[in-house]
Amino acid sequence: ALLFRLGAVFAMGHGDVPAAGAVYVVQAEGIAQGHGFLYFIHEEWTNLWVTEPGYSLFLAFWMILGIPAGAGMLVVQAVLGAVLAPVIYSYVGRRSGPKTAAAAALLYALDPIAAAPCLFILREIFVMALIMAGVCAMDIAGKLGSAIKGLLMGLASLSFPVFGLWPIWAWVLERRIAANLRKMTLLGVLIAFGVSGLWMVRNAWLSGGNFVFRRHTTAVLLYQTARYDFHWLPDPSDPQFKEISAEVESR
Repeated sequence: ALLFRLGAVFAMGHGDVPAAGAVYVVQAEGIAQGHGFLYFIHEEWTNLWVTEPGYSLFLAFWMILGIPAGAGMLVVQAVLGAVLAPVIYSYVGRRSGPKTAAAAALLYALDPIAAAPCLFILREIFVMALIMAGVCAMDIAGKLGSAIKGLLMGLASLSFPVFGLWPIWAWVLERRIAANLRKMTLLGVLIAFGVSGLWMVRNAWLSGGNFVFRRHTTAVLLYQTARYDFHWLPDPSDPQFKEISAEVESR
């Protein structure tokens, strides 16, 4: 897994920062330079982050150690991605035996789609690591396991907002397979929402209630879908709607 990823990085990766990852780099540089949750954009410092802080904190950690968001960071992500192969082997092996575990780990290790994010400064590898760690934490019994799982789920939602639904899914799943663990799973859910909730409260406070959490693409999709059933909803293509939307965005 490591050779496959490092080979791809040295062959095709040049530390490029795509548009989707540029804001994380800017935010991480602000943290690494000691500005905290401030970043420089549009020729001024701002404390209102539109994106989530998880991946930016990951980048900032390595920047502080002297590894900038370039080719060196791609090597770090390649190593992190490769570590997941033995983790998958261990997790599957405890459930299905060594042959199935070896097949699962090998499929992941040589999957070009799983390795592709190593070639860019993007959050996917970091999020995959959080997800796998959270899945493995399900094997830890007691309050400690629930607390670790909740913390990892909260951090995942601060790196990829759609995972804000993950704690609910985990709670429902474990309630179905182990009714006696309801209090433990509820603890994990509360910790997960507590981690992401603190960030939401911060954003709401700084923006005067105008911004809480970023998930605008999903919101637009759900809105357009809802218009099929609720025809009285305003049409986003209407010029007046666009004017109102522009005013809200400026706030």
